[in-house]
Amino acid sequence: MMMMMMNSARLLVLVSLLLMSVTMSDAKPKLTFKPDGTFKILHISDTHYEMNPDTPCQAIEEGLPCNKHNTTEFIATLLQEEKPDIVVHTGDIIDWDTNPDWAGMDDVYGVSIQADVLWAATLGNHDDDGDLSRRQVMDYIVNMKNALSVNNEENIMGEEEGDLKSYGNFYLEIFNTSTSKAPSFRTYHLDSSTNNASINPEQVSWFTNISSELKSQAAVPALAFFHIALEEYGIAAKNSNISGTWNEPVSNQPINNGLFSALKEAGDVKATFCGHDHTNDFCADHEGIQLCYQGSAGYQAYTFKGWPRRCRVTELRDWGATVTSWKRLGDVGNSIVDKEVLWSANQPADFSHRKKSQTPGRNFRQYFKSIMRYLMANVFFSY
Repeated sequence: MMMMMMNSARLLVLVSLLLMSVTMSDAKPKLTFKPDGTFKILHISDTHYEMNPDTPCQAIEEGLPCNKHNTTEFIATLLQEEKPDIVVHTGDIIDWDTNPDWAGMDDVYGVSIQADVLWAATLGNHDDDGDLSRRQVMDYIVNMKNALSVNNEENIMGEEEGDLKSYGNFYLEIFNTSTSKAPSFRTYHLDSSTNNASINPEQVSWFTNISSELKSQAAVPALAFFHIALEEYGIAAKNSNISGTWNEPVSNQPINNGLFSALKEAGDVKATFCGHDHTNDFCADHEGIQLCYQGSAGYQAYTFKGWPRRCRVTELRDWGATVTSWKRLGDVGNSIVDKEVLWSANQPADFSHRKKSQTPGRNFRQYFKSIMRYLMANVFFSY
């Protein structure tokens, strides 16, 4: 009898935990368009937020005060001015000099939390360089207030040397109203790191499978977010006109596992957004998909003088039938630049304003600096 009572008690606890987990999952807010049919995304990438008080800001005009708080204040200003519906972080928010990592995440992600704005985050190649492992960083993120990130299940990503290859691959859906049954738009968010592939084969399979399943339920347009540029970014910049600026070589990883091909075959992703190369902020068309950089928001991150920090803003209009994007700069007045329609369901987007890109390297000094940054990040100190 006693054993039966103990087993019943354990069963009750397990059921309670199960119900609690379902309730917590269901408690995630539902993303919805505003009544005017718009939905705005503020992109944040490459803040490289470092807690060390001796870590200086980079490429700041002499005499100007600057520290880590310039980064969080810049983000807070854009939250006030743009009033986004969600903030999407795409990696390298923290790095090797953030310690303790939790404090850096509290500061940067905390800007959205204090503003009571929903947010999501995936990891870049430096987010696990501090005192927390990649899994611990992602676990911390998914448990923060207002976070919509999801840590993928272990059985979908495969294992490598006893550890998962990838953490934090998920999708979000945007509905017309809180009572809508089917979404009108989706976003895919993928982990990426410098592991010679950036996006591994299991992630590509995950995207292919989940996209197919979701399209069978509701075929809607989508965007994709990740940290490191695909090989196709460089191809697009060389072969087509661009908006924005191409300041440094595209530092994609050497192994191409076919994510772009999977995106093209799926047909729902209209544009992709990445960071990693801090001083690139261009968009270029490649086989019908817009490949866009976001720029760096971090005042402690590498850049060069005269290149303001920046964040991309993307607005879905007409209930997701139009995708418009621009950048906000960290200059006086937080200038808006390169505003354009990336995709429209109603008519082909007009890219006549785009110009032929200038290949990085015509300015040899700047090209040399870019190459050295690439080698330091991807060869000598690859994590």
